[in-house]
Amino acid sequence: MRIAIFISKMKHGWILVLAAMLVCAAGAWAASMLSVPEYKAQASLYFSLDVNKSATDLNQGSTYTQSQMVSFAQIATAPIVLEPVISDLHLQMTPAQLGDQVKVTNPVNTVILQISATSVSPTDAAGIANAVAHHLGGTVEKLGPKDDKGNSTISVSTLQTAAVPRVSSSPNTKLNVAAGGILGALLGALGLLLRYNFDTRIYGEAELVQFTDFPLLGAVERNVIGEPPFFLRDPSSPQAEQYRRLREALRSAAGRDRQLSVVVSAVVPSAGELNVSWNLALAFAEMGTRVLVIDANISSEGKSAGERARPGLAQLVAGEISWDRALTRSESPLVDFLPSGGPSVSAAKLISSTEMSEFVKSRMSDYPIILLVAAPVSIAADTSVLETMTEGVVLVVTPKLTNAGQLSQSLKMLATTGVIPLGMVLTSNSSHRKHSHRWRNRQHTEH
Repeated sequence: MRIAIFISKMKHGWILVLAAMLVCAAGAWAASMLSVPEYKAQASLYFSLDVNKSATDLNQGSTYTQSQMVSFAQIATAPIVLEPVISDLHLQMTPAQLGDQVKVTNPVNTVILQISATSVSPTDAAGIANAVAHHLGGTVEKLGPKDDKGNSTISVSTLQTAAVPRVSSSPNTKLNVAAGGILGALLGALGLLLRYNFDTRIYGEAELVQFTDFPLLGAVERNVIGEPPFFLRDPSSPQAEQYRRLREALRSAAGRDRQLSVVVSAVVPSAGELNVSWNLALAFAEMGTRVLVIDANISSEGKSAGERARPGLAQLVAGEISWDRALTRSESPLVDFLPSGGPSVSAAKLISSTEMSEFVKSRMSDYPIILLVAAPVSIAADTSVLETMTEGVVLVVTPKLTNAGQLSQSLKMLATTGVIPLGMVLTSNSSHRKHSHRWRNRQHTEH
């Protein structure tokens, strides 16, 4: 299960990895462009020992020379060699500074020294490498063992003279960009791992089923604000089919084929519970069933001044207006809508009143399907009260907007009042473009 959740978060967080890759690669490219190019030149020396020509003498000479190669390499960066180089080339630096530009290597099991020099000037790089090779050879011959005549027994020959390089050795822009991209990917993956451990938001079914045993009734899209419901726009769309599957899952969970009344609520505000209810109502109407959608969220939160002033459920239950005046007809002849209206008494008192309960029961004879849209569980106790008037509760969960703590807290609040949800619905915003016209008969807008 943890693997499924990690994969789910990875799918939603791939852009973090991509962004980190691009940023680090761009940073590496910029650093390469701003850095000063350096050039490298290399000279090679061969060392031998002048001995008699017997096989034993030759072997001993080779062994002795190989044993001295480490010493010869150290001499190459010593002041005894570098000071004459500085003097010959008129360099404005100390032996220590020049030593930082010189690198000496000895291939394994050879009597060869490779002398590399780097500089911002290709000519200087070649000049330094050749000068170090020249003075190293002379110094080794001077310091090495002598024969009976006082001549050096060590012979130094030049294998390769350093040529002026045509291409800079650093920066290696391609390598730096590739390394930056890899580093960025690793940092992005690390960021996802951290988010996996600390981000408790629900991204999909994998996270939802981890935090609750209640069934997932379906995953649906909700309309863009002002867009007509999917069934009115295109009954054959994939989105409409999602609501058909939700309809059947809800009927099965409630154990009812015909008469059904449920509360549709959400864990947090702005989950689109009214939007979901409209599409679900049209899915039931497709079967030839009359449906009543009641906006029972009569609190003023999230509603415009016009919506609060519009008469509806609050005024109807309070006896201030008639049923015909409160009801709003939709474009479907089988679906009616009762807006919340501006409450004339407190929302909690109205929802829990005997008049409210009697009103819902009185509508069941005219509407086999009643969907009561309640305030989110996290901000009101309306869901628990309304559940006593219906067959159960459906909780709408919006990925990324809802976290595990909010879900657990909402379920705990319902459990304390004995409410057991029929199931969950995952909802997301429609991926389709918003229509330029508003659904003319649907004047209630969700926020």
